[in-house]
Amino acid sequence: MPLILQLDTQIPFTSLIELKSRPAHLALFLEYLITNANPASLFFYLITDAYQTCTATAKELRRWAFEIFSTFLIPNGPLGVSHDQSILTPIDKMLNSTTTHVTEGEGEKLRKIFSAARQRALIDVNEHLNDYRQKKDMGMGPSFDTSQLNSITRGDLSMEQKVGENKLMKQLEQVPVPGSSQFLQQRVR
Repeated sequence: MPLILQLDTQIPFTSLIELKSRPAHLALFLEYLITNANPASLFFYLITDAYQTCTATAKELRRWAFEIFSTFLIPNGPLGVSHDQSILTPIDKMLNSTTTHVTEGEGEKLRKIFSAARQRALIDVNEHLNDYRQKKDMGMGPSFDTSQLNSITRGDLSMEQKVGENKLMKQLEQVPVPGSSQFLQQRVR
């Protein structure tokens, strides 16, 4: 029986689609990225996933597209995701061409504006997932504590969310608050 539990905790880490349906597992993977790599590609992918499926006006989509673009895609953005100019230029052109009045017809174009960048981010996330699985299989790293995951029954979304929230809160508590001495010390390094 323990083998089944181990396999069950491993399954969500085989694909991002599976991982997105398991909040606790996603939180564990995010914890791994925060401590061992750069979580920007995962954040970008998840945010643009929500962006593509949200119910918003074309004007709101354009505003959000600018926010996403400036956060993730412009050089030196706060959560910069590496992309080449062939991906950035069409996004930049589209955002600049809709500066005055945005029609609802442009809304569908805006929903798809990040498609190429999402594909590149997905490649990056899959590389991180592969790295995570390899390190987990080797028993490396403190962030591979799956004991909480073993208590979750497949389909128990409330428990998934509870465990995921607990994992994320632990990570957020460690993030320095702007203006604090911990934040200032980290900025100096």
